[in-house]
Amino acid sequence: MNDNAKMIGGYGSTLTGGHSSTLTGGHGSTLTGGHGSTLCWEIWDGTFYRLHTFYVGEDGVFPNVAYNFVEGKLEAQTSEENKIGECIGTLPDDGKTDAEVQKEFNDHNDAQNEENKLPKSYFEQTGCKNCKHHFTYIETDDADHYFCTLNAPPAPRCGSVMMDESFFVDAEGCSTKEDPKKAMRAWGKWANGREVQGFGTCDNWVAQTG
Repeated sequence: MNDNAKMIGGYGSTLTGGHSSTLTGGHGSTLTGGHGSTLCWEIWDGTFYRLHTFYVGEDGVFPNVAYNFVEGKLEAQTSEENKIGECIGTLPDDGKTDAEVQKEFNDHNDAQNEENKLPKSYFEQTGCKNCKHHFTYIETDDADHYFCTLNAPPAPRCGSVMMDESFFVDAEGCSTKEDPKKAMRAWGKWANGREVQGFGTCDNWVAQTG
């Protein structure tokens, strides 16, 4: 754990820093900082990426505690041990050992997985989402968006935090050298008129490989 660390992560990332660290994560991220640290969540609200910032040592934010940003509020994360303990506490006292309870749980899950198997006749239909000529925009709190790349120049930075293409910071958490407004305009110009539906198709469809 490094003091004065500057870290950034995408969707569902887990970041831990020492004293006076700056941690920036996307939707579903878990951030833990030492004394004097800054915790930031960069969340897409449908129009803009908005930074939600909290300071360790202020407003009840404690050092070395894991936090999530949920529905606009900061929440201290419950440890996995506590979650398991809470679940076990709701089980009836039938005299079974922990190992026996765990085995019953595993057997139930195995049976459920067998029951939920897909039909053997399942297959994926052709569409833009599995075409060679497409770009997928993925974001933490948004549905996937597909763009046709047929006869198009390479896609510029798209602004997705999850894809490490934020308009504001790079994959290392440093401010991008490019003007964010200029990057937004470049993406908007490229994406305009190219968005397609994942189940759409055309005569130029080519199977995606790899």
